Amino acid sequence: AESVTDRLKKKKLLFPGKNIESEQKEEETSLLLQILLFSENVAAVSLSQSRRVPEFPTRFWPNACYPMGLAKVDIKSEMPSSAYRKLLEAFACWGISPSPQDTVVDLGASPGGWTAVLAQLYQCRVVAVDRSPLNARMMNNLLVTFV
Repeated sequence: AESVTDRLKKKKLLFPGKNIESEQKEEETSLLLQILLFSENVAAVSLSQSRRVPEFPTRFWPNACYPMGLAKVDIKSEMPSSAYRKLLEAFACWGISPSPQDTVVDLGASPGGWTAVLAQLYQCRVVAVDRSPLNARMMNNLLVTFV
């Protein structure tokens, strides 16, 4: 069977020995090729338009608002876990967030980092699903239904 690497070479998507970084120094945009290998013969491929990162002039990143994926998402108040940052980064990068009229389901919710963001910061109703209980503060939050 033909390997993923061989297929990419045939499609001219993989250029061994070619210094792409030196070619991109003149350009303000570039393409970012991402490959996720599931096995030797199966891969998922994405190609994204990217822009130069001002802090790192030789690097390119698809989301110009948050270069290198670094969104500022810290909350000063106590949170049940640090996982809340992932949800805030996703909202920031996609430019979306839930409204207080929304009901959101949090699957695998324990200890409650995402649930806390949704209920406390966005004032959403949250259905939190997990086999382990949430942080006590989240279990007592009137916007949270634990299942």
